[in-house]
Amino acid sequence: MAKKTKRGRSAGGVNKAQAIRDEFKKQGIETAPKEVIATLKKQGINVAPAQVSNIRTSLKSPGSKKKKKKAVRRKVARAKSGGRPSSVSAVSADALRAAKKFIEQAGDMQQARAALDLLAELR
Repeated sequence: MAKKTKRGRSAGGVNKAQAIRDEFKKQGIETAPKEVIATLKKQGINVAPAQVSNIRTSLKSPGSKKKKKKAVRRKVARAKSGGRPSSVSAVSADALRAAKKFIEQAGDMQQARAALDLLAELR
């Protein structure tokens, strides 16, 4: 019965990922994955093309050996209200009745807004 190998190691006990990295160091990072696979197969190490491509990509990326920092959640500062109520429910019924009466006296909503804008400029 054949001896089972540990995951990631060939029958000779060589770490496949390290063998791929070593081959890229010898042949150069721009070497095609097929060439690396052929070289390793001659040494008796069977590797998948995807594994070779993934390791090549990780070697090409800057800072491939560095650990990435976890993203830090920052608390968002709440905006301070400018004196206005945060919702309609915070406005009393009397204030709404007075606003309705003001709009009726101004003629319509646009004229009431224009009057309020003028009032704001005077302040």
